[in-house]
Amino acid sequence: VIPVGKAIRVQIVGSNCSPTEGYKTDQELLGCAAWILNEARFSASVDGIEVMNTNKNPNDRDNYYVQPFITNITYGKNNYYDDPEGIVRGAEAGYFLFVKPLQLGSHIIKYQESVINTLDSTGNDKRINGLEYHITVKNESKLGS
Repeated sequence: VIPVGKAIRVQIVGSNCSPTEGYKTDQELLGCAAWILNEARFSASVDGIEVMNTNKNPNDRDNYYVQPFITNITYGKNNYYDDPEGIVRGAEAGYFLFVKPLQLGSHIIKYQESVINTLDSTGNDKRINGLEYHITVKNESKLGS
């Protein structure tokens, strides 16, 4: 549930790197964050309307790319990377969908992505990740209900 008038940022494909992986300088962190993203293929839709698809429009790779940048990365308990819980200085890059504020009501944002040499000998994806967000936009006075 989000309030009316708020934009949404969705990471479609991303990469982040931190000193816990052995990178010591900002330059090393920035290089690590971008290394795999040129292989990414992705698509996304908002309320059933396709808004990006690198198979149909290769320019989407440039249109939705955010260059590597230095940021704080927060690791929670028992995280995927098995890193210690806490905040570390790291780098991030990726393909992001920025959705303008949606109208009141229910909405669905879907995406699929594949990376890291996931094509089989026929050129088909062996692995595709996807996610579907069910979003309800409400007036701020009704957010608690």
